[in-house]
Order: sequence, then structure tokens, then C-alpha cells
Amino acid sequence: MLAHKHGFEPYHSEDFLPGHKKAASTEDHPSLLAPFHGWEWFFNRPIDEYMKAVVDSDREHFEMVVLDLVKMNADSTVVVDGFLLDPWLAEHLTEHNKSIFLHADEKTIRKSFFERADKQDLPGVINTLGDPNDCRVKK
Repeated sequence: MLAHKHGFEPYHSEDFLPGHKKAASTEDHPSLLAPFHGWEWFFNRPIDEYMKAVVDSDREHFEMVVLDLVKMNADSTVVVDGFLLDPWLAEHLTEHNKSIFLHADEKTIRKSFFERADKQDLPGVINTLGDPNDCRVKK
């Protein structure tokens, strides 16, 4: 809303994910291109395995996000919505007077997350999963 209100270019990293995956290579982006074995496997694997997969995938995706932002920022002011860009890095990529970080409260973030068109099926999916304490889900 902020971008549209002021005529800036919005950037949502997840909107670019399908194109980034098409451009990725298994050699350079193994986690980003890892096969998906279903929701039960995705959510109910051991927490250390789950976190490693998410962090590694985000790290590989982040490289592509930075390239997008460098290209976009050359021609316009960009408002970035997403979790992949932190203030420390933005400070090193942009001039000090060109970065603003806004952070909503947890309740708003959770509500907004499940209101997104691409996430509306997740509450139903989550409610069908087995007991997360039984992390013996196989691929």
C-alpha cells in the first residue's frame, strides 16, 4: 500500500520465487531446488532439519533478490516487503537516507500472512497434519 500510495515500485520476494527457481541451477542452488515431498514431510520433520532447509533455501534465494533490487533501484524507488532483507544489509546496499524499515506487530503479521491468496489453504493443511512430536515422517 505504501508503494502504490507514493508511486514507488513494490517488491515482494515471494512473488519472484517461481522465476528465480527457473533461473536457478542444482549446482548453485540445491536447497532452493530441493524436491517437495508433501506437507507432512515439510512441517513434521525434525526441527533442526527443517530449519537448515529453510535457512539454506532463503540464503540461496537471497542472492537473486539482491540482484533484482540492484536492477530495480537504478530506475525507481523500491519498497521491499519481505523477510529476506535485514537492516544491516540494506545499510550496506543503499545510501543512509534511502532505507526505511517498518515492522508490524506479530498479530498483524500472522493475520496478514494467512490472508494472502497464496497462503489461504495453509490453515487447512496444517490442521490435517499428524502429531508434530512424532518426527519420524519419511520422504
